[in-house]
Amino acid sequence: MPFKTKAIEQYAKEIAADEKSHVTFLRTALGSAAVSRPSIDIGASFTAAAVAAGLIKDGEPFDVYENEDNFLLGAFIFEDVGVTAYKGAAPLIDNKTYLDAAAGILAVEAYHAGIIRTSLYSKELQAPALAISDARDSLDGPDDLDQGIGTTKEANHVPTDKNGLAFGRTPGQFRNIVYLNPKPVRSGGFFPNGVNGELNGSGELAPQPGGSVPSGAPGTGIEGTNTSGPDLGLIGLGGGAALAGGAALALGHKMGTETATETTTAQPE
Repeated sequence: MPFKTKAIEQYAKEIAADEKSHVTFLRTALGSAAVSRPSIDIGASFTAAAVAAGLIKDGEPFDVYENEDNFLLGAFIFEDVGVTAYKGAAPLIDNKTYLDAAAGILAVEAYHAGIIRTSLYSKELQAPALAISDARDSLDGPDDLDQGIGTTKEANHVPTDKNGLAFGRTPGQFRNIVYLNPKPVRSGGFFPNGVNGELNGSGELAPQPGGSVPSGAPGTGIEGTNTSGPDLGLIGLGGGAALAGGAALALGHKMGTETATETTTAQPE
């Protein structure tokens, strides 16, 4: 990634380190409920997302590692979704220990999203950011809750409602976005084979066994057939969205298995 701005390079490195720490922490917390990382597509999927947002035309490529603008826009696709996924999952967690852990990660994801939104604004990328926001809204249902970063005259670094509160997304809505499909499906987009674990459907689909063939080394969640830049690059771009949506649910679901003696597991990332 050819960074030109020292601050943005430092942001990316710090966010990457945070997300990798989240993976390690969550796999430890989930214990036997943790599963291997599913197969991830960070090439064609970013292009598909850019086409859906109208940033490029069909048939054109969108390389998130080509320049800082693309990198930040790619991060914007994910980071806001990570925050809303944890917010939406909070009501599902009534174990104080797990809730405290989820709240801690939510706070970090919010810091990350704020950094990305501020960086985009400083580079005057309000228009493409709004296009991405609209694309996310078109994927997660009829409500118009997602927000861009403002206009040249007025910033919107913190997306809130009239009460100053952030909105949340349901587990199904989170997967609608990462699957790049507004319909109830179990795979697509950034996870072409779906996600591991039984909580794998978008929309209102019920839990179902299945999901991606494991591609990560057991116990790590980040190693795969390619352990070079792209794997860590996804984390740095805001792989926290995938991490957040699954992890928050997994924490809550694990709590449920302990109280209801179920055996279903969920993806931690």
